[in-house]
Amino acid sequence: VIQNAQPRKMNIKQLSLNELKRHPYINFYRARAIEDYRRLHGPIKSLNDLRLSKDFPPEVIERLMPYVAY
Repeated sequence: VIQNAQPRKMNIKQLSLNELKRHPYINFYRARAIEDYRRLHGPIKSLNDLRLSKDFPPEVIERLMPYVAY
């Protein structure tokens, strides 16, 4: 039994495309969408910043929430 398990959070402001796509819920296209957003709009303040991307439907954003730091 695992109690009080905390997932290791990844900082999506800093990780490279290759580092991002190591996460099981982030494929190449999602990693590229994160990089593109950072290049065009600056640092990501919330996963909701990515909600307009076709690669980040609401269920994906919800699934990633516990794994992301800013």
